[in-house]
Amino acid sequence: DPNSFLSSRYMSAAGMAGVWAEENTRAAIFEALERKETFATSGPRMKMRFFVGYDIPATILEATNWVATAYQSGVPMGGDFKINKDKKTPSFLIWAVKDPEGANLDRVQVIKAWVDAEGKTHEKIFDAVWAGDRKIAANGKLPAIGSSVNVKEATYDNSIGAVSLQTVWQDPDFDTNQLAMYYLRVLEIPTPRWSTYDAKVLGIDIPDDLNATIQERAWSSPIWMDIK
Repeated sequence: DPNSFLSSRYMSAAGMAGVWAEENTRAAIFEALERKETFATSGPRMKMRFFVGYDIPATILEATNWVATAYQSGVPMGGDFKINKDKKTPSFLIWAVKDPEGANLDRVQVIKAWVDAEGKTHEKIFDAVWAGDRKIAANGKLPAIGSSVNVKEATYDNSIGAVSLQTVWQDPDFDTNQLAMYYLRVLEIPTPRWSTYDAKVLGIDIPDDLNATIQERAWSSPIWMDIK
């Protein structure tokens, strides 16, 4: 059934995968894949790191050797984190940086998913860190960052957004008895969609059923909470 597949006109243009390997060798890359210390993007070359631990200091990102400290103090993306019910709520270290040749970053979100006692799945999205002086609204939503896109010319500029975003975050709803997983989603500021670039080059109008802009993004492998 041709109608069962999403037409390519509605899909994004590309995708990339990244791994945090100790060195650029086949063996090291496959070791990173095996431990699931991986992330993916919708195309841009943005990067991210994600750790969780009980001993991650709030000031860790101020140090030049914070990555080494994070590995010593916590579990990276793709790993299993052992919950200690005698300790306080763990901290999540979040770090993201833009594609050097691409758009600035809008925000970093933490996506939490879990299964309740009845076997039903749930998901909650937290805006953990963002660019600009926006504040979470009364409805719990972070206002949009705005847009610098010139649709007619298929251009944008980095007058909004941030080069990098980082923080140490805690889940306000953390439950030591909850079997949950957490992963990161990094959003760029709006940029022209691939179809907008095509419309500019071809000198045609953008079809009404296509968005003129897109927010490219990246996702980390999840960190799994182990309560056994």
